[in-house]
Amino acid sequence: MIVLSSSLRELFMTSLMCWTGVDQRRNSSLYLASDSRISTPTGGWNAGRKLFACKFSPDVLGYCGEAFFPTTVLGQIAESIDLGLLYGPEDSLTIRLNRIIETLQNSLVDYFYENVRFDVIYGSRSGSEMESNFHVVLISCREKQIQWRILPTPEKSDLVLVIGSGKDSVNKSVYNWRDSDAAGTSRMFFSAFWDAVESGDDPRTAGPPQLVGIYRKGPAKTFGIIYNGGRFINGHSLGNEIQTDAVKWHNELFEICDGNSKLRKPTAQLQPRPLNLE
Repeated sequence: MIVLSSSLRELFMTSLMCWTGVDQRRNSSLYLASDSRISTPTGGWNAGRKLFACKFSPDVLGYCGEAFFPTTVLGQIAESIDLGLLYGPEDSLTIRLNRIIETLQNSLVDYFYENVRFDVIYGSRSGSEMESNFHVVLISCREKQIQWRILPTPEKSDLVLVIGSGKDSVNKSVYNWRDSDAAGTSRMFFSAFWDAVESGDDPRTAGPPQLVGIYRKGPAKTFGIIYNGGRFINGHSLGNEIQTDAVKWHNELFEICDGNSKLRKPTAQLQPRPLNLE
């Protein structure tokens, strides 16, 4: 039997943030960002997957807390959604949420550790284009008991939720960016999150940021990240022989980048770091 000590359980944390983006009309996007560190009592690993974006539906999932159970089960849930096994494209948020929670509960029944603790942010969209609405749900597990609540989604580009061991660091960074020239923009939140990860304020938050999102139409998206001169997907470092145009790439300023050159695309909007940022 695998036994996890309470000290080890507390180390399985992370920084996880959700925010909305808007255009001139209304809400146009929903994002989740995370770091990539899996911590242990003797160190850690900076390539752990923490975010999941469905390939054929507008659903994203991210977790913080213990790593083993949610990494495994959220991957299974995302694939089941893509295969059309959990629910259909026209099913309501209530049906989707109930099926996800049911899957989590069924998986917890025979899980080897009784005191499992983790939190999941589930983001989804109902409708499409100008009829679309974004939804965010916080799902919490404590000692195999699951609770959930639907969170309000702002009608402007704004923070929805920050959780995890790095919460204070992320909130501090977001507060700092709110006084900058980039205030009120979606890129502000990603850059603020990046700064928090790189600050080292939380020893259980580190590694390349991860990013997934949902737009007004189409399925969820997984974004590539240009980090320290490398290319990363879900915390995983990619080699040179890859199909770089398969995803959209972003750097620390949320600029759209070329996956080959790893530089901002010439046609992409310049997003300079604000001069008045502390």
